[in-house]
Amino acid sequence: LLFLLSIQNCTIPIGNSNDQSLTENSLVGTWRLFDLLNNDSAQNYKDDGLLKDAKNKEIIKEGMVISFFKDGTYTEIRGSGMYKSGKWKYDLIKKEIHFSDSNKYRIVFVEEEIINNQPTITLINSNKSGLKFIQFNTPLNDYKEDPFYYKNNFWRIKPMAQETTEQLHQRLANYFKHLAYILKSAIERKQTIVSFAFSLGIVQIYNGGIGIYPINIIPKSWIKTFYNEADAISAYNMFKKYLITSSYRGAGIGDWIQDDYNILLSIYGDATEGKFPVI
Repeated sequence: LLFLLSIQNCTIPIGNSNDQSLTENSLVGTWRLFDLLNNDSAQNYKDDGLLKDAKNKEIIKEGMVISFFKDGTYTEIRGSGMYKSGKWKYDLIKKEIHFSDSNKYRIVFVEEEIINNQPTITLINSNKSGLKFIQFNTPLNDYKEDPFYYKNNFWRIKPMAQETTEQLHQRLANYFKHLAYILKSAIERKQTIVSFAFSLGIVQIYNGGIGIYPINIIPKSWIKTFYNEADAISAYNMFKKYLITSSYRGAGIGDWIQDDYNILLSIYGDATEGKFPVI
């Protein structure tokens, strides 16, 4: 009996469970960082092993998600606001993922495990260090409606020059679109808990309502997506004035996810059509 219990408590590699093996299709979806492999960057804390472990795992505290899509694109988002997108391809024979973005090319080795009945993957670099991810979200029926799909994250890309009013409207519209897809995907996946951890900004989500956070608590990561702070404040004031001067009179159905999705959809439409105030 003890032997059987010890087997049940072990982690089981996917490749050894029912002859399954990692494929390009099983990688598709969103994965969230939960641990590190052979990381040793906190050399200054070698006399305090526990503090060293804590410092080595700062990136876990910060948070990170990576999403793979069927069209060969991927996005990587960190809690700090750092954003990356590009192309990916899986080599089934070598168990490697080939990444290309911004004229950069890298290869990582992939290991897979089932831990507590949850699929996990480890992306291992050439120096044997790596990042461990657990499956966060499964693919949607239409991957282009995934909130982490690159076309729904243009708002994260810092512009090279100060933006016009119209460009600020479009940047806000893409941000609202991203948030709306978070709610729509939760409806499709039948989720009761919705996470905005990697999408923080000016929009405050209520139970059956949409508002705006006070400007003094807006995340720096959101402000840094603009050319400068002045543009970020202009965009903030556009949305604030819009909320004061507009109204949503649609009836709620008592499901806050569906109700807030409908409101965000209306806001997205107004921002896209140039109905936002000019500051």
